[in-house]
Amino acid sequence: MMTWLVALLAVVAVQHAAVHAYTSERYEAGSANIYIPEPSDNQTAQPALVLELSGRCQSGRDVERALNFRRLVDTKNFVLIVPEARRNTAFCPTCGPPFFGGPSCQAWAASPACCANDGVVPTLENRASFEPRDDVTYLHDMIKHAVSNYNADARKIYVFGYSAGGFMAHRLACEKSTEIAAIFSLTGGGIVEPGLCAAWNNTTAGSPVAVAHAHPMRDAVFPADGGTFDGAPTPSANETVSGWAEFNGCEGGVQVINGLDLFRSGGLFARGQDQDTSRVAFNNCGDGGNVEFWTIPSGTHVGVVTQNRPALAESILEFFYANPKPNSLAMLVN
Repeated sequence: MMTWLVALLAVVAVQHAAVHAYTSERYEAGSANIYIPEPSDNQTAQPALVLELSGRCQSGRDVERALNFRRLVDTKNFVLIVPEARRNTAFCPTCGPPFFGGPSCQAWAASPACCANDGVVPTLENRASFEPRDDVTYLHDMIKHAVSNYNADARKIYVFGYSAGGFMAHRLACEKSTEIAAIFSLTGGGIVEPGLCAAWNNTTAGSPVAVAHAHPMRDAVFPADGGTFDGAPTPSANETVSGWAEFNGCEGGVQVINGLDLFRSGGLFARGQDQDTSRVAFNNCGDGGNVEFWTIPSGTHVGVVTQNRPALAESILEFFYANPKPNSLAMLVN
């Protein structure tokens, strides 16, 4: 395991504006771009860690080009890891413009619905039909490496995912709830299959994970009301956030919190008001278990990454930094 991990994260330093960009080579097991904050005389805190996960048919570089977290690495003090999803062996019929897919598209193996089933109808009974590789371990090894080699704060491990990457963010939080402080899923989906996610099924002891789930209401790929993808059901956005709220011990309903203006005007985002994103937060959640549901009424699946403003990445980081793992719950990353 460690042999390929060392190769995976073997890096060459390249000066890039105000951050150091470390670019890995591609190896059989995968690769990642890693951005390290520039040391500062007045910066004494350990950096946080942000893992950024791309959608199906999309490279890590594609999603980072759209979100541009790297411009904030220095000012917000975090290590940014942008991994490349490994490739399916079968043709991906759902890949096309504006994504880059087709044969052997990149995908995460998160759940039966998404998204590494390699052209067969996925079933929970046949785990290989939707999980031909162990992406939880693949990504967790990156997290461990960053904590031990880049001095990342183990209380501030955050995961962002777009589309299929959102499914994978939920899966990581399910499997590594004692280590992940918070996740942000943008038009992804939760993991509700029996026996697949300890957090959803209460099969093992876990830790609350702060969750923000943002969903465009005109999403035709993973509809907010749920649907199917590649022959498997996808949960609704309400199922996703309600499941986390139950696991985290939230009580007392929800409250509306300040809306946000995160997308460029024009096209589907044309509007007569200042805010394009509404937010609600669940009340009385357990320590470290805040849950928020962001809805984007005019948003589409692709539009949320092709029409976003810099405020989107900034707001995601604001949610992350407001939700470190409480000292009482923090555990060693292992």
